[in-house]
Amino acid sequence: MDTEESLPRTTPSPDAPASPEGDTSQKVSQKGGSGKKKFDHEPYTAPDVEPLDLDDVTFEHFAAAVCAPALVAGAPESRVRELARLVGAYIPNVNGRGLLAGGEYEGVLMVAAVRGRPDAPRVVVGGAVFKPHPRELSFIELALFAVENKCQGRGLGMKLMTFLKRFAKDTHGACAVLSYADFKAYSFFKRLGYDRRVTLAQSIWKPAIVHYEGAAVVEARLENLDAEEAKEKAAAEAPPASTVRVIACTSGQPNCYCKTGRTRAIARFDPATGQELQVYCSASDAARKHGLAPCAVTHVTNGLSPSAQGHHFRYVAEVPWLNSGARAVLHVRDGEAVAEYKSAMAAAQSIFGKASRLNGAVGEVCNGYSDHVEGQEFRWADPRIHPCDYCGTDARADRLLLCDGIGGRCTATAHAECLGIVVPPGDWFCDRCDERRLAGWPMAAAVARSQPRGYFKVRNGVTPQPVVLARARDAAAAAAAAL
Repeated sequence: MDTEESLPRTTPSPDAPASPEGDTSQKVSQKGGSGKKKFDHEPYTAPDVEPLDLDDVTFEHFAAAVCAPALVAGAPESRVRELARLVGAYIPNVNGRGLLAGGEYEGVLMVAAVRGRPDAPRVVVGGAVFKPHPRELSFIELALFAVENKCQGRGLGMKLMTFLKRFAKDTHGACAVLSYADFKAYSFFKRLGYDRRVTLAQSIWKPAIVHYEGAAVVEARLENLDAEEAKEKAAAEAPPASTVRVIACTSGQPNCYCKTGRTRAIARFDPATGQELQVYCSASDAARKHGLAPCAVTHVTNGLSPSAQGHHFRYVAEVPWLNSGARAVLHVRDGEAVAEYKSAMAAAQSIFGKASRLNGAVGEVCNGYSDHVEGQEFRWADPRIHPCDYCGTDARADRLLLCDGIGGRCTATAHAECLGIVVPPGDWFCDRCDERRLAGWPMAAAVARSQPRGYFKVRNGVTPQPVVLARARDAAAAAAAAL
């Protein structure tokens, strides 16, 4: 796979979440969309991050009274203009410059030191634009948030958000931060303490903020900010998990959905103590055993509801970067994207007819199980994010290697240190794909579901998750056969 630096694929971090699309008539949105005004942004040049010390970052705040004059025609170069260029590059359909120039929005820049040069100017690696509402409303509105792509996966998004929350509380007396999160970006906001269940009264926030379609309003409460910061510090200092917790099938049904490999284990817990009460192989099994609709369980795990008929659920293993909601699909011809659709269903209905039900087949192509649907090729618009197959976490994302096999569609993922290697140049293949490569298979060809993928060799004394899961399934099948 060709990249700018000719390195193997590593996972992107959602430090700069996708911005919401559309607007409503309640308040005019600053974002352009399909058929709407596009904004002319100043050209943005990404910094050279190699000499930067990304562990040494500081923050610069710009009040609204500073931002507006810094962006008038003829104004000299300034940090405010750097912020406008950054958010314009990463969120091009939002008039970030217009927000900063309007006199109501403030800005924050995250800047990194140059390693070994304490007197050198610090370099911009992230920034945010927000609107502090009157103190009597007690909240700020986060409009734009971005981290330089080459610096993502280093926890900088967390640092920037932590600074913003502290600044909102100490400087503006805010008790909450509200923002509209694109459905794809919700997992990012959830990881940083945001919740779809807004506790601030609608009569306070709804008339005051800009509304977007295709997005959900999220809220971060600031009353327990000290405890939250202490928890984040402890989590950052804790060593990464070294084992994978495997949950075998708990339903006992031969056609249980967990056997597809597309589910995540669910735990029912006591909200007062956090103690785990029961574990299920899937949301469907949890729902079945408690007389609930499956969506009622996932509404709890995804933050839409606090409980389901008094039952509290969570994922056994939180993987915060997993995409939520429908995933955008690219229609590909001769290796080039010719169209983008918001989902596999939208792609199928647009290309094969409105009555088409080939969305599953489109997904099979995107996942590398087949090469085409009636001669049409598809790819996911964004890569699917998985935790490491060895340690089971997505920590240290800049060290996660994605297999380049199956035309970049293989889902095998592992940390370089879990593999016991340095990050290699060029393409990197998992054990199974490397076997196929050495046997002369074309590396872009699909691999059927019946064929194995991923890592299978024990490294550093750790058995990879696919092998552990396969053994657990085999043991469950043998136990069922013995009954």
